[in-house]
Amino acid sequence: MEPIEQMVAALTEDVTALMALLEDGSLSSEQWFLQMAQTLTDHHTAAMLLGSGSAVVTPAAAVALQKLVSVQLAFLDNFRLTIVSAETFERGWAARASMYAEAIRAPYWSGRTKMLPLPFLPGDGTTQCLSRCKCSWDVSTVDEGQGDYDAYWSLGAAEHCQTCVARAGLNPYRIRDGELLI
Repeated sequence: MEPIEQMVAALTEDVTALMALLEDGSLSSEQWFLQMAQTLTDHHTAAMLLGSGSAVVTPAAAVALQKLVSVQLAFLDNFRLTIVSAETFERGWAARASMYAEAIRAPYWSGRTKMLPLPFLPGDGTTQCLSRCKCSWDVSTVDEGQGDYDAYWSLGAAEHCQTCVARAGLNPYRIRDGELLI
């Protein structure tokens, strides 16, 4: 199993445990929200570090991480509002919560691609497969000193959504002088 898949599995366990505590009343919705937010932030950071192969969050990584985490926390806040407004715990919430674990693929790929200005990342929620995207980036260095790269959206070993197939059809994505060419 790939290291990112191990991280997704570990976060899924953490999310499942937090949902169980919410369901049995051990956590209030506010306590659940705060613990989920901290858990997601911690795992997003760990995923980015894993992808980058570094033990240090660089300033550029911190900016990318803040952007990715803030998107997830906005989704989480909407989920919290759904929970607060419900009269009883709903079974579908566990599946909804598990999608947050899948979303750590985006910071992983941000780190793995050295925060190149790619137009999207696997698991960032911008595909029909949302955070469950199994695609990846394959980046070829053209001239590192100049900031020149060719990036290829690679379809993963899974069923592909139309968005991912269309993205693969646009390969290569060219980055020149550190800027994505459109």
